[in-house]
Amino acid sequence: MLNTKHNDSFELPASAAELETACREAVAEIGWRILDQGQGRIRCKEVASSGMSFTWPAEVEIVISGVPSSTRVDLNGTVFGLGPIQGNHLRGQMGNLRNRIELAAGRSSKPAASSGASSGSLTDELEKLASLRDQGVLNEDEFLKAKQRLLGT
Repeated sequence: MLNTKHNDSFELPASAAELETACREAVAEIGWRILDQGQGRIRCKEVASSGMSFTWPAEVEIVISGVPSSTRVDLNGTVFGLGPIQGNHLRGQMGNLRNRIELAAGRSSKPAASSGASSGSLTDELEKLASLRDQGVLNEDEFLKAKQRLLGT
């Protein structure tokens, strides 16, 4: 069986328990299924669209581990098949999942009083950027630069 693989790692200033919850929320928000989960690990899969598609569903293992002052998240993705179509699809789906995890982690770490109209518009803008990247309008570098501008980092 030939698979395309992609890995991504990032750190967030949250506890491992908070990030596990954020990861489950992110998976649910994008409509994926959780296949398996254990301490610090979630394996999930994209739900295949009912229409005709040239891509296979992506499968991602999320591994959460504590490091000093933050928590590390490793995304290990695979998709059946080889080639640029499958590879781009996998990277796009993993980028969308990462964005959702970061947003969910940000919601859980902020006090309730600070969430207002601006956080909803920031979420909308990040979702628009992810959509443009997934459609191929933005490449990964352009997407990351635009995302950093929005987040003020």
